[in-house]
Amino acid sequence: LYLPSEGGCTATEPPIGVISDGNVRQQPPVVVVTVPDHTNGHAPALGRPEGPTLRTGSPIAEATTRLAGMKVLVVDDDFRNVFALTALLERCHFKVESAGSGQDAIETLERLPDVDMVLMDIMMPVMDGYDTIRALRSDPRPALLPIIAVTAAVMPAERARCMEAGATAYVPKPVDTRELLEVLSKCLPGRPASSF
Repeated sequence: LYLPSEGGCTATEPPIGVISDGNVRQQPPVVVVTVPDHTNGHAPALGRPEGPTLRTGSPIAEATTRLAGMKVLVVDDDFRNVFALTALLERCHFKVESAGSGQDAIETLERLPDVDMVLMDIMMPVMDGYDTIRALRSDPRPALLPIIAVTAAVMPAERARCMEAGATAYVPKPVDTRELLEVLSKCLPGRPASSF
């Protein structure tokens, strides 16, 4: 559904429905996903959204160009976070793989040795992000892989704990596109961790 006046995702109030037997029942809420109107009131053709608008020559635009085509593994047990990060990264021309748990991440990296970076959720059940990062760092190949911790916990102690576990960098949730691209740019393979 395309609504030119809207620019995001909105949930309408649940309407009250009257069914044929006379009973009144509440219908489930309806979620409407829309895109901004850049077409003078006409619905855009279906397809992938364009990437973020970045000034030509800006450091972020240059970083996006340099990073295009890199493969990122998104590790998160919440499919909504995976969906959002995947959409953001694909708009910036990354190749994206996903894993729904720490163990799944380890197995995915064994299967896909060409992954360039990992975005690691910290708060996951069974094997959390800290344990997953430590396990990856104990393996020779992932020991050199940039791993960016992504977490809603924003206290300074949380950042320190992520770095102690072996994270290369840290990005708080909700993820800011520009901040994420800056961090990913610094995590380009071959760039020393001391640059953070």
